[in-house]
Amino acid sequence: RKYISKFGADVSVFNIDKIDVDFPYIFQFEGPIDSMFVKNGVGMAGLSYSETQKAQLSRFLSHKKIWVVDNQRIDEAAKKKTNELIQRKETVFIWPKEYSKYKDLNDLCVAMKKDEFDPQFFIDNSTNNQISQIIGSL
Repeated sequence: RKYISKFGADVSVFNIDKIDVDFPYIFQFEGPIDSMFVKNGVGMAGLSYSETQKAQLSRFLSHKKIWVVDNQRIDEAAKKKTNELIQRKETVFIWPKEYSKYKDLNDLCVAMKKDEFDPQFFIDNSTNNQISQIIGSL
């Protein structure tokens, strides 16, 4: 893993303590920085769950979880990750065409001089449909 953690320690969910239980969505980012720009954003340190993360997220079973990876329109690795998540029947945010020059949420927020991004943007642009229908058009 490329994320820093104590050697041999199970990775926990970044920002788990900031989850608003009354807001029905959790936005799962690979890393912690992007997760700081959206309500109920959490950093997962990758695309798979550690045992600790599974336990932490089990407290939020009624929440809809949406993965937000880097921009699939400019990053081949993000396209692969998106496809992997959709194959697992996960819900994934698909970057709209008009945001194709931004690498990730951090890049977008810096460019727009925003400290927070509206969660509805991620909700409205998310899918769990077969990726070939979506990514093929990117």
